Amino acid sequence: MVTPLWLAAVYLLQTVGELTLSPVGLSLTTKLAPAKYASQMMGVWFLAVTAGDSVIALLQLLGAPTDTEFWFASQGALAVLAGVAIFMYRKKVQPLMGGVH
Repeated sequence: MVTPLWLAAVYLLQTVGELTLSPVGLSLTTKLAPAKYASQMMGVWFLAVTAGDSVIALLQLLGAPTDTEFWFASQGALAVLAGVAIFMYRKKVQPLMGGVH
């Protein structure tokens, strides 16, 4: 038995994460995309979320153990690895951004 406040805390954390990530990602998408493809690139931004949701749905349909501690630990480890990769390659990516911050 767990207090329902955990559910509220998870929703709060998820909402704050979405509210901090989405505006920045959409802004950079419009700034970095070529002018005639800006709308399409914004669609690709939202399509990436849909693709991720679809992959997890397919994994659950195939019977992958998505409710185990190992599953959540591996997701956390992948997020940390992605953060390290972004940190390592930031100096190579910044010149490609053409001064957009």
